[in-house]
Amino acid sequence: MFTSLLYLPEFWWAVLKGLGITVSLTMITMVLGLVVGTGVALLRLYGALPLRWFAAVYVFVFRGVPLLVLLFFFYYGAPRIPGIQQTFVWDLVFASAFSTAVLVLTLNNAGYLAEIVRGGILTIPRGMVEAGEAIGMTPVAIFWRITVPMGFRNIVSSLANETIAVIKASAVTSIITIRDLLGGPSVIGKIYLDQFTPLLVAAVFYFALVQIVEIGAQRVILWLATDGGDRKTA
Repeated sequence: MFTSLLYLPEFWWAVLKGLGITVSLTMITMVLGLVVGTGVALLRLYGALPLRWFAAVYVFVFRGVPLLVLLFFFYYGAPRIPGIQQTFVWDLVFASAFSTAVLVLTLNNAGYLAEIVRGGILTIPRGMVEAGEAIGMTPVAIFWRITVPMGFRNIVSSLANETIAVIKASAVTSIITIRDLLGGPSVIGKIYLDQFTPLLVAAVFYFALVQIVEIGAQRVILWLATDGGDRKTA
């Protein structure tokens, strides 16, 4: 009977552990991806010509190559590079499936976030920057006092959409033995010859995570539109 798994404590323990791994993957990926993506975006906007070309190629490659291909390349292919197991890279990245998944999701995510951040900066009115220059603000001050707050306002919705995309994409990592929200319960399902229930439960939890992100993004957007948001960025 398909619903028999719902009465097993070990099944729900696998679900909760998998949920924690999925949330951890998403949060770590978004933070690292935003850092890398912002760096790439700044290179495309303000870097020297060779750096702009590098940033453009980065975006082109990591947005163009399917996530599954990247995952297989780094998990199965990269560790076969001669001598890599004797370097710090092996312990840092390839020694565990989780760290490899974080690397792949971050590289892929940063390609999209780079364009989101770049678009947010480009939508800032030039007059705001000129006003900052007119009152004697340094380029660093302009960046932190004008570019960052206004740019963030412009990309909140896009950041939420990208977070949702990462939540869904993280399910792919179950292929490399990560027991996330999909992989963990599926292991229990195989033991009890029930693959339907784990998929159904995972779908419900993924849907719930997406709704939480959407509601949170709406609240942030609403807050930024109020006086509270204005006082924070003033």
